[in-house]
Amino acid sequence: MRRKLILLALLSPAVLLAAAGGPDSSGVVFTDSDEVDGPPHGVLDLSGGTELSLTDDGTETVSLPFEFRWYGTDYDEVTVSNNGTIFFAGAQSSPLSDCAGDSGTWSGLAAFADDLGEGSVTWQTFGRYPHRVFAVEWLNPHATVGGEGRIQAWLLEGEGRRLEAAVVLDDITFGDSSV
Repeated sequence: MRRKLILLALLSPAVLLAAAGGPDSSGVVFTDSDEVDGPPHGVLDLSGGTELSLTDDGTETVSLPFEFRWYGTDYDEVTVSNNGTIFFAGAQSSPLSDCAGDSGTWSGLAAFADDLGEGSVTWQTFGRYPHRVFAVEWLNPHATVGGEGRIQAWLLEGEGRRLEAAVVLDDITFGDSSV
């Protein structure tokens, strides 16, 4: 299995000049764990977390333990989808509809935006102020090709430093290489 960590950082323009991926029009960059000087790969243990009661294509709103700035707006809650997405605004239930940048009807972190079947979706907070991490984990089969996958998204508290979000794709074996 190939494991991958993708780190998104909201940085100041001065630092962006040295960034490896991006920035987009709002200054968001990405760094892949396979890149030179990329973040190390790791998986958090969410076994002590809160499991959400999500049906297929379901969503649930969760309060964040800290404010998280996403594209210039501070959020104190997110909506978690069972299809691998954390929504900051405008959640949608269909995993196969528009992308955030295509229509502007939603904004969020699409850790693995695809049609995932019913499984376990858990969230947990790690650490103490000002270095907390809000993590969501999806342990779900793919809805159409089966298999299994562990996907995590982390929102890192950014008091006095850059704000970051991480996406971890761990042990993804959905049974179809096109997924």
